[in-house]
Amino acid sequence: MSEIQPNVYKHDVVAENGVPYRVVAVVDGRSDNLNTRSLGNVTLVEFYDRRYEFTPDGHFTGLCLYLDSALEASVYSMNCDPGCDMDSRTSRQVRDWLQSLVDSNSVRV
Repeated sequence: MSEIQPNVYKHDVVAENGVPYRVVAVVDGRSDNLNTRSLGNVTLVEFYDRRYEFTPDGHFTGLCLYLDSALEASVYSMNCDPGCDMDSRTSRQVRDWLQSLVDSNSVRV
C-alpha cells in the first residue's frame, strides 16, 4: 500500500430540510477548525453546519466519528440543534463520498 500523505478532505451536502452541511475527513493530521488530531493512521470525520460561520467550515455540530463508524451509520445524529439530524438520503451521499475516498486509497479505515 502506498503512503497516505497528511491531508484534509471536505465535502458539502444539503439535507432534505435545507440545512447545508460540510463533512471533513481528517487524515493523519490536524483538523482545520478543532484542536484535535487524527490518531496515527485513523481517519476522523467531522460534521459542520454551514448556516453559521463560527469556523471557516461552519458551526461544529458536535459530531466527530472514526471513519469506520461513519461508514456504518445509517443516519448521522447532530448534537447542535434538535431536528438537525441528517436524513437517510443525505447520509447515504456522505457515506458514498467517504467510501470513494477509501476506494481511491486516499484514506484508511
